[in-house]
Amino acid sequence: QLRLEHEMLTGIRFEWIILLRPDTTYTDALPELDKLDSNKIHIVPWQPWGGINDRFGIFPRAFTSVYFNLYQDLCFKGLAKALPLVQ
Repeated sequence: QLRLEHEMLTGIRFEWIILLRPDTTYTDALPELDKLDSNKIHIVPWQPWGGINDRFGIFPRAFTSVYFNLYQDLCFKGLAKALPLVQ
């Protein structure tokens, strides 16, 4: 919502979304966006725990709803049966 409000106020439309968790320290530089595949959601392979890594993500604007609705779609649309439901 904040992104959409900012875009409306400034007239600037973001092409890429970068999700960073505020409770995580990042020590590597961000990848160059023009070198990333714009048909993919890019997440990091570190700190695996058997679920979806939500600590860092870079994705094209077109995939915003896909990324942010992933957990709900896995649980409520039957895409996964082993994840716990969040209500």
